[in-house]
Amino acid sequence: MKIINDPKEFKKLPVKTKKVKYQNVVYTRHKNPKGLTGEGLFGGFVAKTAEVDDTAYISLTAQVHGNAQVFGAAWICDDSQVYGFARIYGRARICDKAKVGDNAEVSGNAWVYGNAQIRGDARIYGNARISGNAQIQYKAQVCGGAHVYGRALVAGHAWIYGNAAIFDDTITTILKTIQVFDYCVSITSKYVFCGCFKWPHSRIESLTYEKAKVNNFKVRTDDYMSRKQFEIIKKAVLLIIKY
Repeated sequence: MKIINDPKEFKKLPVKTKKVKYQNVVYTRHKNPKGLTGEGLFGGFVAKTAEVDDTAYISLTAQVHGNAQVFGAAWICDDSQVYGFARIYGRARICDKAKVGDNAEVSGNAWVYGNAQIRGDARIYGNARISGNAQIQYKAQVCGGAHVYGRALVAGHAWIYGNAAIFDDTITTILKTIQVFDYCVSITSKYVFCGCFKWPHSRIESLTYEKAKVNNFKVRTDDYMSRKQFEIIKKAVLLIIKY
């Protein structure tokens, strides 16, 4: 049996290599289900200590380490890695160079891709999307149709749901999300997010309907909320910020 000392060697091994040893743990290639890669072609390496369903898909250069579990119709794609005691199940997708570890869980129809990292006891589920260089840590939860991207860091007990979008360099450990009309508004310790818009707390009180429509991105008037909706949302946000 071939012994490797550098995890980068996993990707360089020929397909004919079905079993290797890394850090005293035996790894074998996962046999993918039929219909996904032809007649059940072999995929990436899975540690003997990990558990992967026959129905799950592990791409050729992906890896499953530690005591991780991959169930159902979940896919671990490209160069992504799952490690620790992480659990991936449902129809979740881990793609590109994303990593999910520790006790984190990704389930439902959630996607984690790019260079995103999910760690700690974080939970990603529903139709959530985590991408870019975003990091979700500790006991944070992202669900519904929420999207966290860019270099955003979400941690603590933050809970992001609905159609909320958290992006750029935002760092939040405390986050409140409110649903007003059809709009999901997320409030962190420094910023307010609504759709693709982001404003610091200091600007909310002076923010007008006209300014809000063209802030950060040009938005067609007929695509934007009404003036009355804007005023009600603004009032609710100010109350939360102050208290």
